[in-house]
Amino acid sequence: MNLFMDVISLESCSRLLEGILSESGELALQPSPAKGIPPVALRALDSSSGLPNSRPVNIPNKSHANCRPFSRCATSSTASPEIDSQARQPHEHTTKGVLLCDWWRRLRQHSQLSQCYLPSNPSEQPAAALGDDRCPKRCLRKAVNGIEDTRQPQKLEYASSSPLTPTEYLLNALRNVGHKQDNVEFQDSGVRRSKKVLEEPIPPSIMRKQRPSRRCLQTILAEYIQFVEPFIVGANEPGVGINNDAESVLDNELGKVFCDEHLEYLEARRYSVADVVAWAWVLKSNTTYEAVLRILALEEGSGTVAQGVPPFIPLFLLRKQRRLEAKAFRLLLTYSLHLISGRSPPTLRHFASEGPDGIVYHAPLPENAKTSIDPNMCVSFTESLLHHGRQVWPQAQFDIARAFAVYLTCPENEHNAAKNDRFKAENANKFLKLLSLPSNASPFASASIQQQAQFELLKAMAWQRPVLPVTRQGYRGIIAVQLSHKKTLDERQSAELKAPSWPPWKEEKLGIDAERGTEGMKSRAMQVINQMKHAGYSHSSWENVAAVLAGWDTDNSPTIQTRGMVHRTETACLPDHASGEPDYPAIWIARIRATRTVREAWACFLSYQDLNLPPRRGVYTAMAEKLIYRGKAIKSDFVHVSLALPGDGPEVFSEPSSSRDVIYVDAEPPTLDEFLKQMLSQGIRPSGRLLALLLRSAPTLGRGLDYLSCSDLSNCQIKALCTVRSEQAENDASDRKILNGIPDSIFSAFIEFLCKFSGLDTYLARSDIDMADTFPVIMGARKMTQTTTLFAYAQGAGIEDKLDCPKILSHTIQLVRSRESRYPQPWIYLLSGLNKYRISVRHRMMSRGLQLVLAWHEVVEVVGWMNKRGIELGLHGFQVLCRSFIKAVSAAVNHPDDTERALEFVDAAVRHGHLVHCHHASRKSEDLVQNGLRVLKGHFDQLVLLDPRILQSAGITPDHKNTLGPQVTVPSMPSVPTPAVLHAFVRALGAAEDSDGLLSLLRWMGQSAPTLKECAEEFLGGTKMMRRTVVAMRVFIERPGGRNMLGRSSVEHFTDDGREPVFPDPNLQEAYEIIEATPFLGPWPSDQEAWEYIHWEEG
Repeated sequence: MNLFMDVISLESCSRLLEGILSESGELALQPSPAKGIPPVALRALDSSSGLPNSRPVNIPNKSHANCRPFSRCATSSTASPEIDSQARQPHEHTTKGVLLCDWWRRLRQHSQLSQCYLPSNPSEQPAAALGDDRCPKRCLRKAVNGIEDTRQPQKLEYASSSPLTPTEYLLNALRNVGHKQDNVEFQDSGVRRSKKVLEEPIPPSIMRKQRPSRRCLQTILAEYIQFVEPFIVGANEPGVGINNDAESVLDNELGKVFCDEHLEYLEARRYSVADVVAWAWVLKSNTTYEAVLRILALEEGSGTVAQGVPPFIPLFLLRKQRRLEAKAFRLLLTYSLHLISGRSPPTLRHFASEGPDGIVYHAPLPENAKTSIDPNMCVSFTESLLHHGRQVWPQAQFDIARAFAVYLTCPENEHNAAKNDRFKAENANKFLKLLSLPSNASPFASASIQQQAQFELLKAMAWQRPVLPVTRQGYRGIIAVQLSHKKTLDERQSAELKAPSWPPWKEEKLGIDAERGTEGMKSRAMQVINQMKHAGYSHSSWENVAAVLAGWDTDNSPTIQTRGMVHRTETACLPDHASGEPDYPAIWIARIRATRTVREAWACFLSYQDLNLPPRRGVYTAMAEKLIYRGKAIKSDFVHVSLALPGDGPEVFSEPSSSRDVIYVDAEPPTLDEFLKQMLSQGIRPSGRLLALLLRSAPTLGRGLDYLSCSDLSNCQIKALCTVRSEQAENDASDRKILNGIPDSIFSAFIEFLCKFSGLDTYLARSDIDMADTFPVIMGARKMTQTTTLFAYAQGAGIEDKLDCPKILSHTIQLVRSRESRYPQPWIYLLSGLNKYRISVRHRMMSRGLQLVLAWHEVVEVVGWMNKRGIELGLHGFQVLCRSFIKAVSAAVNHPDDTERALEFVDAAVRHGHLVHCHHASRKSEDLVQNGLRVLKGHFDQLVLLDPRILQSAGITPDHKNTLGPQVTVPSMPSVPTPAVLHAFVRALGAAEDSDGLLSLLRWMGQSAPTLKECAEEFLGGTKMMRRTVVAMRVFIERPGGRNMLGRSSVEHFTDDGREPVFPDPNLQEAYEIIEATPFLGPWPSDQEAWEYIHWEEG
């Protein structure tokens, strides 16, 4: 009983931390799960045909010329069904699933591209193959059993009752008590796919049978959470208490969980029951961010916990989610780096010092320090940190690698020296490979960071005695990073000397070129490949693929050095031994990519076909990408305004002007649609990267839906994407689950595709267009008269009938909000879609000024939704926010009447609860500008500064002390703004005439110049864009708003001695001094630069 009373009192241990962190974790942003909505009634099926009631409407398509031989392509437009508004729900609990899938399969068959599909398996029927192979099996079970039985598979799993791993056991315990922290989706694929980790509660008797075979802290904690804490929580609730029976059960459970054996185990590791209660308090936090703050708070009050927080707690937080919030990962990163490098764990007070190189922690590295965690856990920490670093903070990869390099250099027990060296060599090479994986945001811009991180590991490996060898795996990681780098100066000069003919041998264009050596002809990636060969590793097909992208084919003829990623799906099946076979599909994919023009790529593709090799999806995808980018180049008349050379990006260049340089092919390159028909006739459907690219480049809504119909998405997935429901409500649970299963890249491309065609210009002749159709966020969506599909919109565009006005934008918002994912890209595309004219032509009810002001408030509202879900806005989203604000300010200045009318709509939307994140909405234009500045500055601070609430929560003030010994640092900025983002922010501040804000930003740019310079140099036009940003800074500080500058000198200054200008405006004088004192920003922009910028902005 005493133990029971001790645990009861310890459950409120958060009160011991009063002043540092509240029990509710107020500092954390708690995401709100999507609200569930009732399912929508289905359409009735025609009794004779099984198809929905439909009317034939031709989908606009162009006739296509013949391509290379293929069969069974549609030649005429066909009818597509439309959903009847008076439909009833047929057999909802018996055949709904199978009927729906069959309906969508039939609809997809009407696509001209789908009719070209011939399955690769001759015994397979084309109609049955289209989408059915990936349709969930529950649709078939519903037809037989009435409803899906989700309990039967779990009962089978219970019957096994095999022991779980400690991590699986802890995860099940948390789910059993109903705890849902953020969106738990374990980063470890083995745990995530384990059938033993169930979402439904597990009976206690089964739970105990699945206890891990070995005793560990995770097991004790899991059993406390599962069997003890529910009674404690109930006893602490006001007016509830605990009765005698419950007390007896609780006492019994306490005896089992904290038995003598477990107490001895805890004591041997210098832990106690109080520590277990504290760990449960951490893991039961509402968000990961709150959980990390609680860990730091426990370390702050270490007097109550003798040994501190065990490392498996932060490791569990790192591994339990595939994508963390940036602020949560920042804290976990710094905490973990201390553990890896052998320093004492940080507390909240350690975050008080932030220097120009990042947050610095003043914990000195002890002499002969060793990591405080075992080697396997150190590797797990590093692997998880690298995973999340690629997702949310690419700059942190260097610091993670440096921490692991410190571990490599720590002295070890000489008794197991050989074993330790093997362990270190194996994992060092493993991390060289992991450091080559592309980052989620700006993968190419992160290549330099990954290179520095790899160099840090290589130096630590070379420092070891004996030197740790670089294995084939490590070399491949280094080669992959070099392939993703931009060309060096020598490599660019070599690329400019390539002949326009094929193969592109060096061509001497000037006399001095004859004296030029071989500099740049062998790219850095090629040099590493050669070094790998000299180290004794023979070339395999993987190295051959890399060599083709690095500029040299397998026959030692030159190709185009191509910057890109070595896709794992294309090289996964390549053998590691020297095969001597040049015909692996991945090699042909590389050859097609390493070309400049469509004819060069087409010649490679025809060579692949001439070898009678089996058709492969990757080869067709590479060729289709070339055709897509050719279409974009034709639209721009092959005008490449950037400094890009062939191979710098996906751009396709024009054919040589001289006919003798044009490569000969026996068949002209096809159009994109012709090629897709050929691909489908070979049994290959668009998927993955190609499907995303097709959706983004679709010229019409109908054509994009045609691409979707012939893709490898299941019928259920297309149904979830394309059903526009009659009631404005989020999709039901089944549709949400289907949406969650769609790959991020495809879902993002689909959202971008919908936003592209969300305008209503073609529907202006209709009488039922109103504000709710154009601005669904502010006005609240208007209820539709019928449930329909996007296919009906594609058919009825511009035709007056009884269809409702297309609600593509409303549907897009509904899809994004229904999907339970923290992947930010769909939200960014939605913001871009909102930040444009809904009606671009003159309209009597919706002027352009009114649209811009309303669009700004909708963008702010959607950003509020993102914050509530814990989704980071990011640099791209912030850039969209700045552009939307600039347009709104311009409307407020130039169209005050329209702005006043728009603000009336906004005020009404706030009162009706449609806008809940525009807290300071007002009917005054001045308030619009000031509130907008507050929003922009707040988000910019979140992007580049440490969250100040961490320090405020503990009442800590910055205290910069002299450091002792080596330091642990992390990057100074969560995100490094690109020159384009800074330029957008400067223009936004300038449009609002915020001179103080501009000057404050300039001071920060001066302090952060080294980091900004390194970021700008990763872009071909980065230096030029940064210069434009500095010129804009001068223009807007000197003349607020950038107006009234034409017709007079843009500079008014006096000089004392003819050398240093003296400005009468102190702000302008300070700006001049900062720019002149910072080499990266200087010199001070000239009058000519200012005039050119003004003309550029007005143009």
